Amino acid sequence: MEELRTLLRDAEEAQRQTLQAITEDAGQVARLKEPVLLLLDVLSQSESAEARRETLHVLRRLFAACSTHFYDAQAFLETATDIARPHHVAKRGNVVLKALLACLTSLSSQDEADEGALQSLVDMLRDLCLQSMNAPDVVALFDFLRLGRPPARRWVLQMQKELVEMDTLPRAIFTMRGGNAGLIVPPEQQLFTKRGYSCSFGIQLDASAAVVPLYSFRGQNGQGVSAVLEGKSFVVKMFAGQGAVQQVEVPFAEWVDKMERDWVHVCVVHAKKLVFKDKVTVYVDGKSVFNGNLGYPDPLMMVGGQNGIGIEPLAESLKGKLWSPTLFGVALSEPEVQRMLRAISGDN
Repeated sequence: MEELRTLLRDAEEAQRQTLQAITEDAGQVARLKEPVLLLLDVLSQSESAEARRETLHVLRRLFAACSTHFYDAQAFLETATDIARPHHVAKRGNVVLKALLACLTSLSSQDEADEGALQSLVDMLRDLCLQSMNAPDVVALFDFLRLGRPPARRWVLQMQKELVEMDTLPRAIFTMRGGNAGLIVPPEQQLFTKRGYSCSFGIQLDASAAVVPLYSFRGQNGQGVSAVLEGKSFVVKMFAGQGAVQQVEVPFAEWVDKMERDWVHVCVVHAKKLVFKDKVTVYVDGKSVFNGNLGYPDPLMMVGGQNGIGIEPLAESLKGKLWSPTLFGVALSEPEVQRMLRAISGDN
């Protein structure tokens, strides 16, 4: 067991060093899979329950750190075995998925199947499939259903059934990581009307930061609007002529904490009023959480500048995921916000 524990410590240290290297060189992401593949191989050969338990305990941690990078599908493809035939590259599958299935096959074939270990592997398989799947991966899953043994085969079938039926799974997801992450919107077009705007998006953060840019639409002279998370507050700003700035600050601690675990849908509605003061409303998951007054900028002065979602000049980019970011050229009503949320989430 001491040799195994030394190997487990070495695997964790190797991944820790790789995670540090990624901050300077994103190309190092491909190395993250190596300790995971090693421990899957060790787990498949473990004969005692104690060895499986300790290996699985470390494997879960390594897999969790690895899973935040599954969006980079190229980094987790199998190594090409025939470089003389480049078209084979398109047929390579996810090497971690292949190793998970191989480990499931090995553990299932033992005289006394460790159901706890098998269930943990199926859970990992589900997490991977949620983020990255291609045609060879689908074929590999169906091969396992054809050749695998119970109870793992039954659990994998149930997992696939649940994934297919997940109608509410957020679509149009933009994963943002790295210093240059963000969506740039063409500055030449007039995006805003004189009546107001609505900016809608789902958000899931990797980790909180001092300032998280959400959107910024500002013209050549700096006039426009922006929204950021500052600590545990949601701040919407309006930039007018001659450097004048107005802002509203919404206490947002509850939802910032939730964003680090789950999806949170946010919609900012900014309405231009002819008689009364201009109004801004913030909706979270379809419900109004803030109503206040904020001046509305001149749309004609918001052309030709910098427009971005998840990115803003002089601020670090958003780290996480945005779901279906949408800009409307009108101020939506509360029923319209709720109807829009149901439409994009598939909850009809």
